[in-house]
Amino acid sequence: MTRAGGGAPPYRLRAFLLWSSIAVVAFDVRAAVILSTKNFRPINDSADYVRLGVSLAHGHGFGSTHFAPGGGPTALRPPLWPMALSTSFRVLGHNLYRARLFEAGLGALLAVLVGILGAQLWGERVGAVAGMVVALYPPLVLTSVSVMSEALFLPLEIGVVIAALAARRSGRVRWLVVAGVGLGLLALTRPIGIVMLLPAVLLVRTPDLRRTLRHAAILAGLGVLVVLPWEIRDYHRMHAFVPVTTQVGYLLSGTYNATSAADDDHPAEWRPPFLDPTLAAETQTHPHANELQLGELLRRDAYRYVGDHPGYVAVVMFRNGQRLLDLAGLNEERTVVHGEYGLGRTAADWSYATWFVLLALAGVGAFLRRTRAAPAAMWLVPVMLFAATLPLQSFSRFRAPAEPFLALLAALAVCAAGNAVTARR
Repeated sequence: MTRAGGGAPPYRLRAFLLWSSIAVVAFDVRAAVILSTKNFRPINDSADYVRLGVSLAHGHGFGSTHFAPGGGPTALRPPLWPMALSTSFRVLGHNLYRARLFEAGLGALLAVLVGILGAQLWGERVGAVAGMVVALYPPLVLTSVSVMSEALFLPLEIGVVIAALAARRSGRVRWLVVAGVGLGLLALTRPIGIVMLLPAVLLVRTPDLRRTLRHAAILAGLGVLVVLPWEIRDYHRMHAFVPVTTQVGYLLSGTYNATSAADDDHPAEWRPPFLDPTLAAETQTHPHANELQLGELLRRDAYRYVGDHPGYVAVVMFRNGQRLLDLAGLNEERTVVHGEYGLGRTAADWSYATWFVLLALAGVGAFLRRTRAAPAAMWLVPVMLFAATLPLQSFSRFRAPAEPFLALLAALAVCAAGNAVTARR
């Protein structure tokens, strides 16, 4: 519907200008960080993502494993983020600076999606504040300038929630399709995204049990269909079923080993498993193991260690919780920002300080009456993603999937404070 004089209705024009402004701010902030870190060099995970992206862009596929002594094909990294990087390299050229700008664009998209989600639930004002929080919040800026998979995972995560809520309100199958495809893409970006199936099903449930089951089947079925080509590739290359990635054993054994348990400086913290002498020795006794076989050996070692030290699981979750919530101190955050993002002390200090500001505001927002307007199942998303991370990872980077939801709560608190000030005046 348009006005008599032509053009878009005023509310549509206002919404377009609002979300465009938030996108511009988010992109400019990230571009400024990129310009100020021209000497950035990807390390650890980001270096491996760049390697795979370049290999794909040159038509060499995912190449061979850099992990298993016996060589062979690799499925250690989920495929979607390396494929996105390869697309960037093909379109924008083999230039890391341009690839980071592409990543900054995903960060801008995240800010807009969080704003739209907030507007759907609590109105345009809350949405605008939430979008601006995401645009400016340093930890989320870092995830979208350092060639990390979170840059893609987070927009997909919020997109699935938006689609599920739209399906809940309208009952239209097309939104179920969008949510189901999004779930599959999430799993192909980071396998932990699989846990979002339950919240998505709860978001689209109806009083009719049969209809709810049908919706659940659509979500799960489409997710499986999206993942299926990668599974076929893995089976063809590795001659065995691979549940998206071979990294499970690698992740578990990096935490559940004697070296990690005995480390006084970084207790119960994940580290490359081959830093543990026992695991290193076992690897050397299997010089022909491929990636899948080595992952299985490491997984068994981790289970064996847990069986011998069952109380260690609680220690791991407690210590990981400390680090995920930045309760281990500023020096720990500086180590993480340097080791994970390849960035310096200033970035770590801003990340550390603003995390506690966001956490305090979100704590206020969580107890506001308006918060109840959101379905309880929506808050299950960050809770489940955080809980699934606790036994495995501890770096503050891995709390990123929960931070957009904290931004929504913080926006509610800011708007409530603004309303209170206005009422007094």
